[in-house]
Amino acid sequence: FCNIILVSEQRRSTGGKRSFSRFVDAFFRISGQMPHRIVRRMHMVTSEREIMEFIEEYDVKFIRLAFFDLFGNQKNISIMPRELKQVFAHGLSFDASAVSGFSQGSQFTEEHTSDLFLFPDISTLTILPWRPQIGRVVRMYCEIRYPDGSAYALDTRSLLKRMMKQVGGKGMQIMAGTECEFYLFERDENGKPTTIPYDEA
Repeated sequence: FCNIILVSEQRRSTGGKRSFSRFVDAFFRISGQMPHRIVRRMHMVTSEREIMEFIEEYDVKFIRLAFFDLFGNQKNISIMPRELKQVFAHGLSFDASAVSGFSQGSQFTEEHTSDLFLFPDISTLTILPWRPQIGRVVRMYCEIRYPDGSAYALDTRSLLKRMMKQVGGKGMQIMAGTECEFYLFERDENGKPTTIPYDEA
């Protein structure tokens, strides 16, 4: 992997053919890994102007704005690149009553005021590697706000930030990570899965 990345970077810096770069992209698409040059470029994006340049440079066709309901289920709303500036400025509205648990935290009772707004967090920008490399798809996690701009009471990201601030004030630090769990089950005589555990661990 490292050798291929280095050769790709060398060809780019010397004005080499783009076909080799496309080969590298295809190789990493098959292997499920993201080319380092794209990862480095993503980490350089820190402003709205830079993200618009990134979208044009890497042929991004769709942007997924992701958030979580109260039970930790990820939700996504997809937009086109031309809509992103408007979303940065004013947010993207969605119906809170359609999301599990969100109606409980609404400040509003009238149907037409049940909207909440998504505001993308640029620092969470990432390309979805399992989507096409021509006409890419990127994802950003979002803050959820009320129409007046204040943080939504049940936004899990806002809840975590408030808790981290409280804990930090007491001289402690929250450290979190992803834990992957899986279970193995026996197959029956026809090769179909069962609910019988593979072992007794």
